Amino acid sequence: MIYETVMYGIRCNRCREALENSEGYSLFVDRHDADEEAQENDWQSFDGEKHYCPSCVKYNEDKDEYEPLPPIPPTIWEARRFLAACYGKYETNVTLLEDEECFKLKMYIPERGELRDIAIVGLNRFLGEGKYRVEHEKTTGYNLCVYIVIPK
Repeated sequence: MIYETVMYGIRCNRCREALENSEGYSLFVDRHDADEEAQENDWQSFDGEKHYCPSCVKYNEDKDEYEPLPPIPPTIWEARRFLAACYGKYETNVTLLEDEECFKLKMYIPERGELRDIAIVGLNRFLGEGKYRVEHEKTTGYNLCVYIVIPK
């Protein structure tokens, strides 16, 4: 017999990463189990509803508490979604990376190709012309790793 049930998961309010426990599960039978699993995996909860993965919080020594990092600009998410659509990929195939100086959208395209003209037009629209740079990294096989680097 097939039946429907409600499951609960937790996604980071900043980077949208889904909580996954050590056994690979990301859905739980009730909210309490999900919250407990988040705490055991060093996730921070604010206001009982907002959850942040360990990468998206910093410890404030003066206040003796964790604080979320500043939000990721909506234009980054729009550019990510657009690139995925341009290349017929799922949004999760365009990885968001971050360091102190920049955000990077990482994806793989066929080795023979550069970014499609439509991708450049879209990136200019979402991020602004001249507000990003494109870097390439040769990989094994037939793909080229492309990074769209957006300074903070």
